[in-house]
Amino acid sequence: MQQIDIQEKKIDRALFQFVFPFSLKQGTESTISSFFKKSGFKLFQLNQLEDECAYYGDFKVSHRDMEAYYLSFTNKILFPHSEKEKGLHRYSKPLNIRGKLITDTECIPFQIHSVDLTTCPYELGFLTIRTELKPFTSMSLSHSLEFADRFRVLEPRTRKDSSTKIECDGKIYKGAGEFVFNNLFEGLSRFFEGDSKENSYFETFSFFEDERMYVQSLVALEKNEKIDVVDVYRMGSLCGLTVEGKPYVHANNLPYIQDYLQKHAYQRWAPSTYFLIEEHIFTCITIQDERTTPDLANQFYGEFYYGLVLNLFHKIVLLKLANTYTELNIEKDVKEMKN
Repeated sequence: MQQIDIQEKKIDRALFQFVFPFSLKQGTESTISSFFKKSGFKLFQLNQLEDECAYYGDFKVSHRDMEAYYLSFTNKILFPHSEKEKGLHRYSKPLNIRGKLITDTECIPFQIHSVDLTTCPYELGFLTIRTELKPFTSMSLSHSLEFADRFRVLEPRTRKDSSTKIECDGKIYKGAGEFVFNNLFEGLSRFFEGDSKENSYFETFSFFEDERMYVQSLVALEKNEKIDVVDVYRMGSLCGLTVEGKPYVHANNLPYIQDYLQKHAYQRWAPSTYFLIEEHIFTCITIQDERTTPDLANQFYGEFYYGLVLNLFHKIVLLKLANTYTELNIEKDVKEMKN
């Protein structure tokens, strides 16, 4: 079958939020909040309007819009008024640091605007890393996808993943996992359930891809570019560059790609803007516009992000309940067999 001809596109900027769920050790809720504060994290609250511009680079995120988007009951869970109230407690820390993701053939500069640690009921938590690719010179869509595909890997298992390095503050880290837990969130893993972060995450939350963070992305192409269906498909599957540094796509059948997008993409604002959601990614690709891009970024960092976290939280809680129920039944069956 003939290969699909990929028309490379130039990006104006690309925003990525990497989300990693984890289980907390029992009884650590009080001590972990002290750890957050000592590490420079601040409790996020909607009434602190000065934070609307604190964590998102050049963009502003409206707290009023976030509050208005959800029903009052949901707001109580997502935005508790104090640490004593039950709900999702988000702690944020501005960083504004620069780094480079280095592969065998590429060196991709990136910025990290801020990081979050969110504690939830049922001894669950999320860490979030807000990154941006804002090239001083031209950068291709393929480079942004390659960055996301490699940065989300916390524990390399393939030769490709093992060749990824992160350079930041004059130090070289062997992959994103080392960078995340030895730099961005140093000391956090001691609060994880189990003996290591692998036990905490990869065994408990088995419906996630092994050792990879969830990706939320907003990519704005340059004004003179056009979005085609192959671009949208590549966004959802994170098809970046081959080991030779060439752009690629996982499918060769254009009707298949079109059918896939009919099922998975939201095309209300096509051909200038597309949304796509999959098990490992929630993405938006658009054409750079002085009005549209800031509006999308406001939603991207605001109500869309909280909707994503709430969805992941529900999935994980249901999975934990199912696992607990299964373990109880197994223990019961074993006891009956012994008797």
